[in-house]
Amino acid sequence: MARVKMEELRSLPEADLIRRVSEARTELATLRLKARQGAVEQPHRLRDLRHHVARLQTMLRERTRGKTA
Repeated sequence: MARVKMEELRSLPEADLIRRVSEARTELATLRLKARQGAVEQPHRLRDLRHHVARLQTMLRERTRGKTA
């Protein structure tokens, strides 16, 4: 997952945001499993992914409430 700016996220269609949330959650689950096994090479990715999912969910919530797009 590359670093994405908020402006880029706001310009994406809702379907893409939903797809990205799903992908990020899958990756996060995989990393959590590896962390339990002690095989995570980049532990900071767990935190980064949690924050990324939160950003995406915020974008979706804003759209459903009519604040943006």
